[in-house]
Amino acid sequence: MLKQKKLLLLLSIFLIFLSLGCQSTSEKHVEQANEQMNIGTTLGMQDETAMTQYNATYNISANTIFSPKLYIHNRDIKNNDFRLIFLLDYKQINITYNNQNVNYIDISMKPNEQKNIAIEVPSLKNGFHDFLVLCIRKPDTLLSQEKFYPPGHFHIFKRSTLIVGNDNTKPNINFKERLVTNGEIDIPPIVTKEPRDKFEGDVVTLLKQPYPETLWLNFSPIKNNMKYAVIAFSGANQIELDNAFFKTTSTGVINYPLKLGLDKNNKNLIIAVVENPFSELENNSGEISAEPLWVSFLNRISLE
Repeated sequence: MLKQKKLLLLLSIFLIFLSLGCQSTSEKHVEQANEQMNIGTTLGMQDETAMTQYNATYNISANTIFSPKLYIHNRDIKNNDFRLIFLLDYKQINITYNNQNVNYIDISMKPNEQKNIAIEVPSLKNGFHDFLVLCIRKPDTLLSQEKFYPPGHFHIFKRSTLIVGNDNTKPNINFKERLVTNGEIDIPPIVTKEPRDKFEGDVVTLLKQPYPETLWLNFSPIKNNMKYAVIAFSGANQIELDNAFFKTTSTGVINYPLKLGLDKNNKNLIIAVVENPFSELENNSGEISAEPLWVSFLNRISLE
């Protein structure tokens, strides 16, 4: 009888330990899953002039200063540095931040930290404008080896429409037609040293001297009759491109020459393709446009 009681006691202790062990393992898995779900960055913008709750279109009175609040959330378990760059009609602009006139903002954030950033956009001309905020994580961290990091690893954006003075007149942009070549119809934007009509093969990640005079941006239009803007930055400064605005009438592959004038003072290159610039993001009823309106960044490219 005593042996049976001892056996039952040992069995009970074993079951308790087993239960505790399972609970600990389960909690650990939940914590790991939560960490994986939380990693990322959120970027938003709010202002009382927003047309709808989507904060995509802002109706700004003439001769007033646009003073939105940016929202950034470092949904990561690590510290992160971020750089915010501002473009109006695809040209880098200065904004006012902390009473200083700057063309970018650098922000350091702790794990899971959230920040609201108040800015002022200088006097805007009446009419229809595209406003773009780029957010670059670890902007000054250079690649030490040829390694492909997908675009979302370092770059996110907030694209908005500003309508000033109740005037919907759009900028007069000459979208030059660019011919497409036959090739794969699902190539995401990639940069190569020679024109490419396939996704297969190496893409540029770490450039070594001597730097090529021309790089090639290759991608497939998502459908017929598309318009594009290409933007490029070296570190925090925009690189002026020839024929940055163009259009296509058919699908295939676009091979766009990038003449960037690279030198040793360049840091990370930021290159992005904007779909259908100067298009309405939403209508007066608050319905989001069905047109392709994405901003496609490229992978991180560093200069050695």
